[in-house]
Amino acid sequence: MEASEYLTVNEALETPFFGPAKVIAGHSGLSKKVTWAHILELTECRGYVNGGELILTTGAGWKNEQDSITFTRNLIEKNVAALCIQLGSKFNSFRTVSDIPQEIIDEANQSEMPLIVFPEEHDCRYIDLVRNLHSMILNKSYKTLMEKDQFMQELYQLLVRPHSIKDILSFIHEYINAEVAFIPLQGKATFIPPNDRERLKEFITNLKTASPDSTATLRQGNLDMAYRKVHACNRELGSLAFFSSERTLGSFDYLVLEKCAITIAQEHLGKVFAEEKERQKREQWVTRWLSGRLNSRQIEQHLMEADFLDKPNGCVACLAEKKTSLSLDPAGNDSLLTITGMARPIFLRQGFNLFWQKENQTAVYLLINVQDQQTWKSRLKEALTEIANLKLSGYKDNSENAISFYVGRLVDDTAKVKHGLETAREAQLAGKTMGSLQQCFYDELHVYRIVQMLDRQSELENFIIDYLHPIADEEGNLNKKFLNTLIALRDCQYNKKDAAEKLFLARQSLYQRISNLEELFGADFLVSPEKRVCLEIALYGADYLSNKKAPAGCSKEADRSLYSKLNITS
Repeated sequence: MEASEYLTVNEALETPFFGPAKVIAGHSGLSKKVTWAHILELTECRGYVNGGELILTTGAGWKNEQDSITFTRNLIEKNVAALCIQLGSKFNSFRTVSDIPQEIIDEANQSEMPLIVFPEEHDCRYIDLVRNLHSMILNKSYKTLMEKDQFMQELYQLLVRPHSIKDILSFIHEYINAEVAFIPLQGKATFIPPNDRERLKEFITNLKTASPDSTATLRQGNLDMAYRKVHACNRELGSLAFFSSERTLGSFDYLVLEKCAITIAQEHLGKVFAEEKERQKREQWVTRWLSGRLNSRQIEQHLMEADFLDKPNGCVACLAEKKTSLSLDPAGNDSLLTITGMARPIFLRQGFNLFWQKENQTAVYLLINVQDQQTWKSRLKEALTEIANLKLSGYKDNSENAISFYVGRLVDDTAKVKHGLETAREAQLAGKTMGSLQQCFYDELHVYRIVQMLDRQSELENFIIDYLHPIADEEGNLNKKFLNTLIALRDCQYNKKDAAEKLFLARQSLYQRISNLEELFGADFLVSPEKRVCLEIALYGADYLSNKKAPAGCSKEADRSLYSKLNITS
């Protein structure tokens, strides 16, 4: 592969069209890349170029010498590749090189912008020159595309054979003739070919300082570097880098860098999936642990066999469930394995060792806490938030791929995880009923634990009727105005000023509503602690029932019959 995969100013000058031309300034910029060729005659030309173009002009639009200087400065400001001027009195006031203002030549030299002139006796056909340059640029681009296709074919041939990350790096090194490195966030950096320790340290330091989110370049002395962060499921794995002291890296190298970063991410996901699948087979005993069929000694023996040597400081059950049913997803189980594999190091970093099994459409995680028990919940919340932010499936971000977590009570005895799992299931039921919660902790259900208990005993609806019937009509419909007022008072700790603001009411209007409520509930409904507590539970219960969905397969008629005594609407 040639060192240059793009057209340079020097290569353009070697074509027959530039035979009569002469470079009079900016010789140090002859290696600049030419992205396009463009004819310009307007003095104020900054809005018509992007940078990197080879600009051709006759100077016909220059009214005086200052216009030519302004024109040149505008092009330098836009960082064009080069400027070509056709000399001759029928175009401009410059018949020879000596007529060109010294200011233009000095600024071209200073900015390293090649200044090229065609003599007056040679009337250059710019249209032919532009067509030739565009053909050269497109041919270069096509050649790069073909080289990329050839590279991908050879890479795929490697990937279908047994290989490692080191094999991929070695292949890249041989193909692009540059040094290659992969620096993971955790673990040892790999350099192909191996480098001395000091150079490795210096390189990693510079890489961390730059910390790019996409492909970026860095020039340090005679060392040219290109690097890119490697991400899998929205999680950074490390950085892939190319560097060479013998040549300048170009667009083909950047294409290879991008494709190989994706390849390494796919390799990581494949490795995570395989390891998690093997681990799941080895840890079938976790099912017996979950069902309470193992005693403390048996659990300890299994943990030792799983290389868990830390002292447990509590254990918590967590149910992980995707919004999309795994039964509707042909690759659902594979997705669950990948999710768990990506979650494992996150849990470990927050002080939890993970053991798990699949139960119907849910992943049941048993998280053994090995750090301070006082901070277990805050650490677990951080871990679950990070896991939920992973892009674990789908070709785009959408709510169908969201994961919800339902966390039970922390138990001190690993032999009592069955009880912890039961509380996680209660959190799951409450979380689903209350809406799309990303995290739901049993310890944070508070009043909903009472509501659930009443619901399980088929007493919740009667309880709501007993305490909210004063604001219900004959058909059981709750008066929305009074219901919202009670909720606002409850949420604002019965502060009337705050409640009025929440309801967007004048304070006098709120006082009138409270007066009406006192007539309905009794004058002591705001001051009696017992009555207030029962009213609040009834309000939470009404909210719970309004969010509760009918069981799968239940008809609309059966669903409506649940609220036959009292219609509760959201």
